[in-house]
Amino acid sequence: MAEKITGSHGIIDGVEGHFLNRIGSAIHSIRVNAKLVIISAGSIGSTQVLMKNSIAKDKTGKGLAMHPAPFILGDFPFEIRANQGIPISYTLHEFGVTNGVEDGGFLIQAVYLPPLQFSMALPATGRQGQDLMSRYNYFTMAGVETRDESNGVITLSDFGIPRMSYSFGEKELDIMSRGASIISKMWFRLGAKRVITSHMVKRELKSESEIPELINAIKKDPKNLLVGSAHPQGGNRMGSDPDRCVVDSNCKVYGFRNLFVCDASVFPTAVGVNPQMNIMALASIISDRINKNWDDFVSE
Repeated sequence: MAEKITGSHGIIDGVEGHFLNRIGSAIHSIRVNAKLVIISAGSIGSTQVLMKNSIAKDKTGKGLAMHPAPFILGDFPFEIRANQGIPISYTLHEFGVTNGVEDGGFLIQAVYLPPLQFSMALPATGRQGQDLMSRYNYFTMAGVETRDESNGVITLSDFGIPRMSYSFGEKELDIMSRGASIISKMWFRLGAKRVITSHMVKRELKSESEIPELINAIKKDPKNLLVGSAHPQGGNRMGSDPDRCVVDSNCKVYGFRNLFVCDASVFPTAVGVNPQMNIMALASIISDRINKNWDDFVSE
């Protein structure tokens, strides 16, 4: 685990940290001497490292986006066995931001969870939760992957642990409610006998006529909405203004000659798709630039 970035006068000479055991306790210290350092620990991890070292401390941690995704379950009268095969198997781009459609702003993704994770995500416990789990092979699931505004903030606790402050705006709630409505209609028209939404208190629909109630519930009580997120972005924003941004267009940290951040944390805004291809493309471009201009970054 990287703890300290060492150097002086804007030139980094190494990184210090610890090896951790399985419960997260430090068991051995390490120092790596380096001519050039690239931080690539994701939005949360990279921000944590920079903050611990008071690097760009007035600019790090801002502009966090999460791709929040509420999930909608369809309960069918026949076995689906959605847990068999690829967990995330299909994506519907018709409502994506790249297509220019009026209802844009989200993707619909088919997804399913292993039994343990599935039971933890259910809006019920005890006998009610057991009854839902008995329908495991009859459920299918899809999520509304939302392109959100980058308004979240990352800070550190007194113990150096990252904390996130994030809330939905009207835009996100509108997008999620429309996406949930479309998925619910889709399940009913495919033959589902009921639809269960990702609320912390169980909410069940028996027909399409109840969908307006779902939309109202999402908008009126967002704190009761259970959402998933696997795509944190932002926190170390890229831009041309060193007073507002952490890195330049080469992912080099302002004020340093040989310190870079290369991951989704540098995205100025959330992308409209799963960011894995964007991250890989960014890594490829930046590594080529570093290689091409190596002497400029590491010259004595």
